Amino acid sequence: MAKFKWVLGIIFIGALLISSAPFLACLSPAVIQDEMPPEISITALDATVGVPTTIVVSAADPSGVARVMFTISSPSLEYEDIIENVTSFSDEASLTFAPGWAGTYTVEAMAVDNSPAQNMTPEATPETATFVVSAE
Repeated sequence: MAKFKWVLGIIFIGALLISSAPFLACLSPAVIQDEMPPEISITALDATVGVPTTIVVSAADPSGVARVMFTISSPSLEYEDIIENVTSFSDEASLTFAPGWAGTYTVEAMAVDNSPAQNMTPEATPETATFVVSAE
């Protein structure tokens, strides 16, 4: 008889869970259908040769930001020279450096979100900004 009551108890609990499934589904967190890469903002102020300046790249996305990456290119006349590559596993990355020569520098940034698709800024079209470094 005790075994029979135990089996009935399990059947009752199973039926209770099945019948309350729609209610439990309402309590689960909503899944964000994110198909866009993160929005990026770049802060790169004009500077003077030899004086430290800080570049800040931040990103925002409804599903969160997994990482932010950026490069700084120099104003070389002969070829494009990448001064620095920066990667941060958060929603913001920064670099402070003292520019070595005058000219217009370029910052190119990309970001990846936390969605299951890991949406990323396309490499062919990174977010860009420029800043001017003047001789003293």
